Amino acid sequence: QVLYIGNNNSFNAGNVAGILGYSSSNTSLVDCNAYNSLIDSFAQYSYNDGISGVAGSIEGNVIMKNCNADNLTINGRSCGYSAGMLGYGKSDINIIDSSVTDSEITSSVGMGIKDKYFGCASGMLGISKTNATIVNSKVESTNISGQIFKLAGMVASANKLNVNNATVKDVNISDTGIFAGTYATADGAYRTRGGVSAYTEILNADNLTVDNLSISGSGTCVGGISGVVAKVERLSNATVNKLRIDNKTGSVNEVDESSIRKANGSVAGLIGDVLSVSANGISDNTVKNSTIVTNSDNAAGAFGTINNYNLTHSNTDTTVYDSNNETLSAEVIINNCKIQNVNIENKNLSDVSVGNVGGITSYNKANLTIKNSEVIDSIMKISGEILNAKHIGGLLGFTYDVLVKDTNVENTEITNNTEGTTGGLAGSAYYNIDEYQLTTDNANVINCPHISGGTHIGQKIGFGKLVDITE
Repeated sequence: QVLYIGNNNSFNAGNVAGILGYSSSNTSLVDCNAYNSLIDSFAQYSYNDGISGVAGSIEGNVIMKNCNADNLTINGRSCGYSAGMLGYGKSDINIIDSSVTDSEITSSVGMGIKDKYFGCASGMLGISKTNATIVNSKVESTNISGQIFKLAGMVASANKLNVNNATVKDVNISDTGIFAGTYATADGAYRTRGGVSAYTEILNADNLTVDNLSISGSGTCVGGISGVVAKVERLSNATVNKLRIDNKTGSVNEVDESSIRKANGSVAGLIGDVLSVSANGISDNTVKNSTIVTNSDNAAGAFGTINNYNLTHSNTDTTVYDSNNETLSAEVIINNCKIQNVNIENKNLSDVSVGNVGGITSYNKANLTIKNSEVIDSIMKISGEILNAKHIGGLLGFTYDVLVKDTNVENTEITNNTEGTTGGLAGSAYYNIDEYQLTTDNANVINCPHISGGTHIGQKIGFGKLVDITE
């Protein structure tokens, strides 16, 4: 049976879905299934316009249990939020024991999306404006694409996202170009892509599996788990396996790399850009058998950038922080992080101010501790034009205050084609007040004969100020 639902009114919004188009009240959807169907929508513009396999838009609290979307083609043309399960949710959302499989999910802006915050496509949930909880659910064998700002395997955008026992497997995420118009060069932070979420204000995640995920196109912040997270409350027991990221910051319609707009942002195996972290919030995570190729500011096996700003959370689309008060706050701890057989290449361009690479993180501006972790059997490289100084290290590319304890880099190749710094543990360790320093305690570089660069090369540290190394 083929189901076609369409809204061809070019002036008014439309919420379109296989089961429920729109609800303004608290809603429970149990044992609701959408199979073998085409779901299509065209809407000129709306803040809460959703297209989905099960529910388009719900303003009340939502419970979805044992719901399944299989073999669907979901085509959101000029639609705000496209997703396999729920397009738009305004209140608390609970998705339990549900799945999206063997589907095609597309969203394109066309002439519809007139605001840089809108335009999402994802496997399960388009956008959550408050709290979203996903438990024992999966997205498998699904293609997600769009000419939009946020693309994700599970949730495109969320205020607070709680995920437990979730799987994203055999999923392809790709964008079809950055559209021309008012917001064609909008703030790059909104061009986010992630295996689980594209953009999340607060993340609390445990037992995540991302397996055989491909992300390609022109995202600015890209991650195997998430593109951007404003605050990581918890990220534990996540495994990313067979991740492939091929990312060019700029329009994918540009063939000539020299014509691509200035690259920026962060790309990584777990999270592209982390703005803040709760103490002891990151533990027992693995990235393995993966390839990351980009021309971004930062590329890393686990976290592209780690900061610890004093954030003011306003809503799911904007995060405000005091740029004049970027002080290193409470300690951030990464415990038992494993990077194995991961190839990372940052193809820096001449107009990129930075181009760091690190096995754990490429740029750290937090009071960071890395312990009980390892980078093994991996290859890290900064290639491209030999202009400007770029920094690369087996654990950290460029870092402020950090303690590395009981952690090894082993059987890993590190290459820097620029005049930047290169180190087996860290490329460059910097400070601007006396207490910022790099300290190691039983941090080792083992069987890494190929560590090469243009200047300032060290088996452990390429360049450092206030460095304390303890064997």
